[in-house]
Amino acid sequence: MSGDLGSDFSSVYRRLFEAAGVQKQTELATALGVAQSNISRARKRGKIPESWLLQCQIRFSVNPLWILYGDKYQRNL
Repeated sequence: MSGDLGSDFSSVYRRLFEAAGVQKQTELATALGVAQSNISRARKRGKIPESWLLQCQIRFSVNPLWILYGDKYQRNL
């Protein structure tokens, strides 16, 4: 589902922060229950782990498809 997001990664990355309601990498790491270094690693690779999308769905009731593809899909579940 996540995979290599190529040039659209910045949009997906921004929506991930928006879904979690945070602004900093350290805040996102805490919100997702991962180490901050994992956030940096995902950014460098241009890939979002599927487990993060699932956590956004569980913790914030945010549609993973909205994170990946934007307004083509409803934000909240």
